[in-house]
Amino acid sequence: PRTDFATVIDVLQPIVPEAEGARLTGEVSGWLEWQWPEGTWQADGSLHDLGVSGAVPRIEALAYGPFEYRVRGDEGSLKLRTTGEGTAGWTALPHVAPSLSDAIVAAEDSGFLGHSGYDVEAMREALKANLEAGRILRGGSTITQQLAKNLFLDGDRTLARKVSELLLAIELDRVLGKTRVMELYVNVVEWGPELHGVAEASQRYFLRSPRHLQTHESAFLAAILPAPLKFYTRWYLKGRAGEYRIGWVLQNMVDGKRITPIEARTWMQEPLRFVPPPVVEADSASPQ
Repeated sequence: PRTDFATVIDVLQPIVPEAEGARLTGEVSGWLEWQWPEGTWQADGSLHDLGVSGAVPRIEALAYGPFEYRVRGDEGSLKLRTTGEGTAGWTALPHVAPSLSDAIVAAEDSGFLGHSGYDVEAMREALKANLEAGRILRGGSTITQQLAKNLFLDGDRTLARKVSELLLAIELDRVLGKTRVMELYVNVVEWGPELHGVAEASQRYFLRSPRHLQTHESAFLAAILPAPLKFYTRWYLKGRAGEYRIGWVLQNMVDGKRITPIEARTWMQEPLRFVPPPVVEADSASPQ
């Protein structure tokens, strides 16, 4: 039955540190069916007017930088990166080609402008896909949830991390708003090894400033977001980046009425011109 959100999260508080001291409002409802001894299960649920405050650390710094967050360095090690207003590489959203925001929304979170940091329908679709596959294929995360993960969480695919991600995203959306969330996202997200933020990515791949990204280049950057390290190693370093498909992103942009079908066809026919990849020593190249 419909239950206070705070009551549900209180059960998980020992494994969800973001819940400690946070103020939670709203209700949740749902069902779970478990088959024994097969070990199979089904579930569904709804979230009703969720609200969170006090979960995001240093949220005032995120409203206007600079701020620090952890990124992956060489060989997967973690290190601190500083970004935000006044730091090298920071790009204010008005200085980023609008096509990049449009492409990211089209590829990652079509409901971005309308939800409150989470998308119940996307969660349902991800749950269904994961149950059918018998393993985790999709996370159902919004752009705001991805931002929360990049800023505060590790990459573990666990229930605890998903709950933490949800709490953080709800507060980020409410306090910062869509424009600031997108501005933070394009400046902190990873687009390849040691490539954090749109300024580094647009220079590495196209030798452009973010302001001058063309539509098919923006679609490409959005297309590699789910697996930028894999793309960089398997495609870009091997000189095969031009084979990477961007048509589905452009079609999603058409569906979202950000470009016309004619524009999509035109950009699909326009070749991507990449900066040649850096020379990699044979014994240091990834075996993937």
